Amino acid sequence: MKTLLTTCVCVLMSLAMQVCEAQDLHFTNYKFAPLMMNPANTGAFYGTFRINGIYRDQFDSFIKEGYSTTLINVDGTMRLGFAEHHWVGWGVDINSDKAGDLGFKNTMGRVSAAYHAALDANYKNVITLGVQYGTVQRRINQIENALFGDYLQEFNSGNNTFTSPDMQMFENYKETYTDLNIGLLYKGVLSERMGLEAGAAVFHLLGSEQDRSQMNRQFIRINGHASIRYLASENFIIEPAIYTSFSQGFNDISIQLNGEYLLKNLETSILLFGIGHRVGDALQVMAGMQYKKVRLGLAYDFTISSASAYNSGNGGFEIGLQYIINVTKRPDPEPVFFCPRF
Repeated sequence: MKTLLTTCVCVLMSLAMQVCEAQDLHFTNYKFAPLMMNPANTGAFYGTFRINGIYRDQFDSFIKEGYSTTLINVDGTMRLGFAEHHWVGWGVDINSDKAGDLGFKNTMGRVSAAYHAALDANYKNVITLGVQYGTVQRRINQIENALFGDYLQEFNSGNNTFTSPDMQMFENYKETYTDLNIGLLYKGVLSERMGLEAGAAVFHLLGSEQDRSQMNRQFIRINGHASIRYLASENFIIEPAIYTSFSQGFNDISIQLNGEYLLKNLETSILLFGIGHRVGDALQVMAGMQYKKVRLGLAYDFTISSASAYNSGNGGFEIGLQYIINVTKRPDPEPVFFCPRF
């Protein structure tokens, strides 16, 4: 009995850690988490300040305490650079997620900076280098939900003062470590109707191989993303996109087709919609609305992998919010490419 219960708890603990590692940047509406996708996205928008928030909830259909994550990031632009058409982006990224009945929790805080170099006076081609640094803390918040065989045996025998050494190990578990990430980004206007965005980033550059063999398991992760925005008509934009993430034992590939439709009777309102496929895992459905500089997005994943036998196909739900503040017009890139509308 003791061995069985202890083994079960250890397996659940391992799964929780696997989830926390795998869920590192596991969003469907990843545009609401730009700094988590690539540090080079810091300050890569049409405006002065940008505030993003996103919440994701999943696995609640077959686990009492599923997986949830909350992310908030703020970034902005400054008129600094070695040339007239260069600028600097700054950002702050805060993320908190919790998995399982034990409340295995990651809390992350990072700062980022990016240097944007426009290759022409009209900002039609921009190359960006971004750097991100911060700390991550891991701990178990709901240790009272853990039951061990030795504790139950002593409790049933009438010993109410017995303390399980396994329980003490969980109570004392707490890790804090630093994190370093870098990224590159290219944005270019291909024609009057078409723009391209492509980027790549490397995460978790700090930490020795010995560190990575321990419980924190911060293996190096490589992200890649690309999208093409095409102005199909005066009030309709289509945007095919791909996002990839590779780490030891974990691959994530998402292919999406997003659209934006300007409501002519409401000139400042844009209807957002999209579909996608996370390869081997889920079908994605996105919807939302933008009013002036405020954007709201909803997303839902329908599980199509073998996990659907356990969650009846129910996947993850997301809600994201973005607000862009314009104080100055510099940097002033082509609105057809950078602006959230065009």
